[in-house]
Amino acid sequence: MPTYLPETQRLQPTLVPEDGWSSYSATRPLVPQLNATTLAIISKRLSQALTVMLALQKFYTIEDLGRMTDINVHVIGAGLYEVPADAVWEELFHLLPSLRKLHVAFIGPEVGDIIKEEDNMTEFDMAVCPGCKRFEKRRIYSYGMFPYHVYLDKVKQATPLQAAPPTIVAAFNSGIQATPLQAAPPTIVAAFKSGM
Repeated sequence: MPTYLPETQRLQPTLVPEDGWSSYSATRPLVPQLNATTLAIISKRLSQALTVMLALQKFYTIEDLGRMTDINVHVIGAGLYEVPADAVWEELFHLLPSLRKLHVAFIGPEVGDIIKEEDNMTEFDMAVCPGCKRFEKRRIYSYGMFPYHVYLDKVKQATPLQAAPPTIVAAFNSGIQATPLQAAPPTIVAAFKSGM
């Protein structure tokens, strides 16, 4: 699958428009030779990072976003949809110029079906584009092969990066909207108590 992320370094945060992919692509132009199929793939892959950015915009002012140097994202209930997380999360660097370190923790029992056991609770420095490399930006992925409430207990003895409270907790395709709040599983309760 082709990967394309614009490498432009901006001085101010770029807000993600709320009205869809066409508005977003107008703010972050893609090379015109990409066909509709490739654009659909890119849009699907970028949706996780852009959803997180949109949520950050709801909870932080543009001034706060402009000062953020570290973001710690916990993706709970991670599975096959979330874990092949190529370079799409790097887009947060391109939208938030002050961001220097991005940690994305993929957490969930299904993670064990995707990564090797010895990679559990391990941090991986991922490659970044030349522009981000020039500014010494770090994109770090880590994995937790258990439900979120178990992960939170385990990270108390983990590295400082993993033990840091999340900036944001995201659950993609979780099905939680069909669960009454009083029947929320322990993972959802833990997410609300995580200090984010």
